[in-house]
Amino acid sequence: MRYTSRDYLSAALRVQSLLYRGPYFTLEPPALVEFTNSSGAEVRCQADGSPKPSVRWETASGVRASQDGTLTVRPFSAESYRQGVQAAFYRCVAANVVGSVASRLVHVLGLLDERLQARAQDDVVIRGSSAVLRCKVGRSQAPYSAFDAWIRDDGYSISRPTYKGGVWRKAGLRFSPERFLEIGEGTQGNGDFERTAK
Repeated sequence: MRYTSRDYLSAALRVQSLLYRGPYFTLEPPALVEFTNSSGAEVRCQADGSPKPSVRWETASGVRASQDGTLTVRPFSAESYRQGVQAAFYRCVAANVVGSVASRLVHVLGLLDERLQARAQDDVVIRGSSAVLRCKVGRSQAPYSAFDAWIRDDGYSISRPTYKGGVWRKAGLRFSPERFLEIGEGTQGNGDFERTAK
Protein backbone atom coordinates (compact mmCIF):
# COMPACT_ATOMS: atom_id res chain seq x y z
CA MET A 1 0.00 0.00 0.00
CA ARG A 2 1.27 3.38 -0.95
CA TYR A 3 0.80 6.44 1.34
CA THR A 4 0.49 9.98 0.09
CA SER A 5 1.38 13.18 1.86
CA ARG A 6 -2.33 13.72 2.44
CA ASP A 7 -2.48 10.40 4.36
CA TYR A 8 0.49 11.43 6.50
CA LEU A 9 -1.07 14.83 7.21
CA SER A 10 -4.39 13.21 8.16
CA ALA A 11 -2.62 10.78 10.51
CA ALA A 12 -0.59 13.61 12.04
CA LEU A 13 -3.76 15.63 12.68
CA ARG A 14 -5.42 12.62 14.35
CA VAL A 15 -2.40 12.18 16.63
CA GLN A 16 -2.34 15.91 17.36
CA SER A 17 -6.06 15.86 18.24
CA LEU A 18 -5.26 13.17 20.80
CA LEU A 19 -2.44 15.28 22.26
CA TYR A 20 -4.18 18.67 22.27
CA ARG A 21 -7.63 19.53 23.50
CA GLY A 22 -9.12 22.93 24.19
CA PRO A 23 -10.05 23.84 27.78
CA TYR A 24 -13.43 22.89 29.21
CA PHE A 25 -14.93 23.37 32.67
CA THR A 26 -15.15 20.45 35.07
CA LEU A 27 -16.49 22.72 37.83
CA GLU A 28 -18.20 25.89 36.62
CA PRO A 29 -19.13 28.49 39.26
CA PRO A 30 -22.79 29.34 40.00
CA ALA A 31 -24.40 32.50 38.63
CA LEU A 32 -24.93 34.01 42.12
CA VAL A 33 -22.78 33.75 45.24
CA GLU A 34 -24.17 35.47 48.36
CA PHE A 35 -22.16 35.73 51.56
CA THR A 36 -22.15 37.77 54.74
CA ASN A 37 -19.46 40.25 55.66
CA SER A 38 -18.54 38.10 58.67
CA SER A 39 -17.98 34.93 56.63
CA GLY A 40 -16.42 35.97 53.33
CA ALA A 41 -16.56 33.58 50.37
CA GLU A 42 -14.51 31.26 48.21
CA VAL A 43 -15.73 30.51 44.71
CA ARG A 44 -14.04 27.62 42.93
CA CYS A 45 -13.59 27.01 39.24
CA GLN A 46 -11.86 24.01 37.65
CA ALA A 47 -11.04 23.19 34.04
CA ASP A 48 -9.32 20.45 32.09
CA GLY A 49 -7.77 20.14 28.65
CA SER A 50 -4.54 19.11 26.99
CA PRO A 51 -2.19 20.61 27.88
CA LYS A 52 -3.62 21.41 31.32
CA PRO A 53 -5.12 24.93 31.13
CA SER A 54 -4.34 27.81 33.46
CA VAL A 55 -7.39 29.06 35.37
CA ARG A 56 -7.85 32.67 36.48
CA TRP A 57 -10.61 35.00 37.65
CA GLU A 58 -11.27 38.42 36.18
CA THR A 59 -13.79 41.20 36.62
CA ALA A 60 -16.56 41.72 34.08
CA SER A 61 -14.39 44.41 32.47
CA GLY A 62 -11.42 42.04 32.08
CA VAL A 63 -9.20 43.08 35.01
CA ARG A 64 -7.46 40.06 36.55
CA ALA A 65 -8.60 39.33 40.09
CA SER A 66 -6.99 35.95 40.84
CA GLN A 67 -4.33 33.78 39.21
CA ASP A 68 -5.62 30.44 40.43
CA GLY A 69 -8.96 28.65 40.27
CA THR A 70 -10.30 30.13 43.51
CA LEU A 71 -11.80 33.58 43.90
CA THR A 72 -11.46 34.58 47.57
CA VAL A 73 -13.44 37.46 49.05
CA ARG A 74 -12.30 38.06 52.61
CA PRO A 75 -14.60 39.02 55.52
CA PHE A 76 -15.01 42.77 55.88
CA SER A 77 -16.45 45.30 58.30
CA ALA A 78 -19.55 47.32 57.43
CA GLU A 79 -17.38 50.45 57.23
CA SER A 80 -14.99 48.89 54.69
CA TYR A 81 -17.72 47.74 52.28
CA ARG A 82 -16.72 48.43 48.65
CA GLN A 83 -19.29 47.79 45.95
CA GLY A 84 -16.63 47.09 43.32
CA VAL A 85 -15.36 44.14 45.39
CA GLN A 86 -18.19 42.87 47.60
CA ALA A 87 -20.99 43.39 45.05
CA ALA A 88 -19.41 42.78 41.67
CA PHE A 89 -19.45 40.51 38.65
CA TYR A 90 -16.57 38.12 37.94
CA ARG A 91 -15.90 35.36 35.44
CA CYS A 92 -13.57 32.38 35.40
CA VAL A 93 -11.29 32.00 32.36
CA ALA A 94 -9.41 28.81 31.44
CA ALA A 95 -6.75 28.92 28.70
CA ASN A 96 -4.16 26.69 27.04
CA VAL A 97 -2.33 26.66 23.66
CA VAL A 98 -5.49 25.53 21.87
CA GLY A 99 -7.68 28.40 23.09
CA SER A 100 -9.63 29.79 26.03
CA VAL A 101 -13.09 29.49 27.52
CA ALA A 102 -14.89 31.90 29.88
CA SER A 103 -17.60 31.03 32.40
CA ARG A 104 -20.87 32.88 32.70
CA LEU A 105 -20.75 36.05 34.78
CA VAL A 106 -20.85 35.29 38.50
CA HIS A 107 -22.56 37.90 40.70
CA VAL A 108 -20.66 37.95 44.00
CA LEU A 109 -22.85 39.74 46.54
CA GLY A 110 -21.71 40.58 50.07
CA LEU A 111 -24.50 41.20 52.56
CA LEU A 112 -24.00 43.05 55.82
CA ASP A 113 -24.55 40.71 58.77
CA GLU A 114 -26.05 43.18 61.19
CA ARG A 115 -29.09 43.31 63.41
CA LEU A 116 -32.09 44.73 61.61
CA GLN A 117 -33.15 47.98 63.22
CA ALA A 118 -36.58 49.27 62.28
CA ARG A 119 -37.80 52.50 63.84
CA ALA A 120 -41.19 54.12 63.70
CA GLN A 121 -40.88 57.83 63.07
CA ASP A 122 -42.40 59.84 65.95
CA ASP A 123 -45.42 61.90 65.04
CA VAL A 124 -48.03 63.81 67.04
CA VAL A 125 -51.64 64.20 65.85
CA ILE A 126 -54.86 65.50 67.32
CA ARG A 127 -57.23 62.79 68.56
CA GLY A 128 -59.78 61.96 65.86
CA SER A 129 -57.49 63.05 63.03
CA SER A 130 -55.72 60.83 60.54
CA ALA A 131 -52.11 59.87 61.18
CA VAL A 132 -49.43 58.36 59.01
CA LEU A 133 -46.80 56.29 60.78
CA ARG A 134 -43.64 55.70 58.80
CA CYS A 135 -41.04 53.06 59.38
CA LYS A 136 -37.35 53.70 58.86
CA VAL A 137 -34.73 51.04 58.22
CA GLY A 138 -31.08 51.52 57.34
CA ARG A 139 -30.28 52.10 53.68
CA SER A 140 -28.19 48.94 53.46
CA GLN A 141 -31.01 46.91 55.03
CA ALA A 142 -33.97 48.28 53.07
CA PRO A 143 -33.66 46.04 49.98
CA TYR A 144 -33.52 42.93 52.16
CA SER A 145 -36.20 43.71 54.75
CA ALA A 146 -39.91 43.03 54.58
CA PHE A 147 -42.77 44.75 56.42
CA ASP A 148 -44.05 42.41 59.16
CA ALA A 149 -46.30 44.17 61.68
CA TRP A 150 -47.05 47.27 63.71
CA ILE A 151 -47.29 46.69 67.47
CA ARG A 152 -49.04 49.13 69.80
CA ASP A 153 -47.60 49.83 73.26
CA ASP A 154 -50.39 47.74 74.86
CA GLY A 155 -49.33 44.71 72.77
CA TYR A 156 -52.05 45.00 70.12
CA SER A 157 -50.55 43.83 66.82
CA ILE A 158 -51.53 44.90 63.34
CA SER A 159 -49.97 42.27 61.09
CA ARG A 160 -49.05 42.70 57.50
CA PRO A 161 -51.88 41.58 55.25
CA THR A 162 -51.32 39.30 52.33
CA TYR A 163 -51.55 41.32 49.15
CA LYS A 164 -50.00 41.43 45.73
CA GLY A 165 -48.58 44.95 45.40
CA GLY A 166 -50.53 48.14 45.80
CA VAL A 167 -52.28 49.16 48.99
CA TRP A 168 -54.47 47.15 51.38
CA ARG A 169 -57.28 48.89 53.28
CA LYS A 170 -59.41 47.67 56.15
CA ALA A 171 -61.32 49.38 58.95
CA GLY A 172 -59.65 52.74 58.48
CA LEU A 173 -56.14 51.26 58.32
CA ARG A 174 -54.12 51.48 55.14
CA PHE A 175 -50.96 49.42 54.65
CA SER A 176 -48.50 50.24 51.92
CA PRO A 177 -45.39 48.54 50.53
CA GLU A 178 -43.54 51.81 51.22
CA ARG A 179 -43.51 50.91 54.94
CA PHE A 180 -46.18 53.15 56.36
CA LEU A 181 -49.43 52.68 58.26
CA GLU A 182 -52.20 55.24 57.95
CA ILE A 183 -54.70 55.38 60.78
CA GLY A 184 -57.90 57.03 59.57
CA GLU A 185 -60.37 59.20 61.47
CA GLY A 186 -62.36 57.36 64.13
CA THR A 187 -60.09 54.29 64.07
CA GLN A 188 -59.08 52.72 67.37
CA GLY A 189 -55.44 53.54 66.79
CA ASN A 190 -54.72 55.38 70.01
CA GLY A 191 -51.36 54.63 71.60
CA ASP A 192 -47.76 54.29 70.59
CA PHE A 193 -46.82 51.92 67.79
CA GLU A 194 -43.55 50.25 66.97
CA ARG A 195 -42.81 48.31 63.83
CA THR A 196 -41.30 44.88 63.50
CA ALA A 197 -39.51 43.69 60.43
CA LYS A 198 -37.75 40.60 59.23
